[in-house]
Amino acid sequence: MKCGEKVAQSDETAEKLKLSAKTEVDQDLRMALTDPDSGILRPGALPKISAGRQGSKELLDSMAKARPIWQVSAPKKVQKPSSGEVEEAKPKTPLERATAIMSDLLPLAATARTQSIKLSTVEYAGELSAQLLEHAKQLEGLFKKFKKAVDKKASPADLQPLFKQFDQMKLCGEKSKVRSAVETTIANVFAWSMKCSSSGVAPVTGFYDEEFKKTSYRYGMKGQTLALGWRACYFTMKADLKARHQMNLFQRWYRCSLLCDSCLASSGKRSCRFMNYRNFGTSAAWPLTVLSHEDYLRLEAVPSPWVSVEGFRLGSVSWDLLHLIFLGHGRDLVASAIRVIIREGCYDYVCYDYVGSNQLDAILSVVHKEIHDTCTKNGPLGPCPDILYCQLSFYFFGMRS
Repeated sequence: MKCGEKVAQSDETAEKLKLSAKTEVDQDLRMALTDPDSGILRPGALPKISAGRQGSKELLDSMAKARPIWQVSAPKKVQKPSSGEVEEAKPKTPLERATAIMSDLLPLAATARTQSIKLSTVEYAGELSAQLLEHAKQLEGLFKKFKKAVDKKASPADLQPLFKQFDQMKLCGEKSKVRSAVETTIANVFAWSMKCSSSGVAPVTGFYDEEFKKTSYRYGMKGQTLALGWRACYFTMKADLKARHQMNLFQRWYRCSLLCDSCLASSGKRSCRFMNYRNFGTSAAWPLTVLSHEDYLRLEAVPSPWVSVEGFRLGSVSWDLLHLIFLGHGRDLVASAIRVIIREGCYDYVCYDYVGSNQLDAILSVVHKEIHDTCTKNGPLGPCPDILYCQLSFYFFGMRS
């Protein structure tokens, strides 16, 4: 039988602490530790003592290292009440503005060079990479001009052309300009690709008429039939409202007063009530302004970059039914329709056995069951969902073109 472990007396620990005090206590120390009226220890007067196993030695060491209790921290500075006078902001002098612009030019140039290097490895992004590199060189050249003018303490008249040049270059380097160039390049590459697909024959050269590498797959496919003779063509694109605006660079979108890219409906307090998008009455005039594809091309100063794709039309940019109907207007329309149906008395037969507010609860219960059973049997879109999708896309929204 295995014996239990023995515990020696040396392994035991005792948490004992013995404090003793003599009558010869320093009067300053006693006054600092105790309240003069009650004689009770002041809260927080004792120094912080860390726990340890060595009893009184640890206590004495802690007291020796602690900050003396008679050292009082400096009082907090009280902010003087303001007289109510506000200092007038002084505009920068032309030389101060030039110095501030110089501190921005080099970071902008470095960012443009970095983006240019990153795009240099991306296929079909060589043109945009070259533009960014040229933009970086122009920023660096402008920095040198500003530095020379500041060192000479040029006059405001001499600095004004540099300010104008900086504003123009800043506009050229904005994200919106870069996004526009990227979207246009993507659309042009897609148009070239769809043209090759619709011909059914693999291209002989690349998008920029460059020769394919001999080790690439495209080099071996030059002039051969694609997909066993099948051909592809553009049909439609579908995206939510944000992507719809960004991909097509629409000037009229949901954050503008002219908020629709397909008609002339407007919003805002200054909007004409006949053209306000909330007006669904007989006086609404905006449904009469639904744009055809030809009207869109005549109206837009900068049309969608996807116009270069063969078969693209304004009506082929499909609406996102998920956000617009099922998570958007559809929920409000269904609720309003149910309310109208109940108000017209279509479910009065349910109310015979109920009184007061219980009638509405009973009707809603029956309506919910009917909708649930119908959707279970035929699906949320009914027995012919494909036909309904087409009708919603091209007729319900007035998007025939």
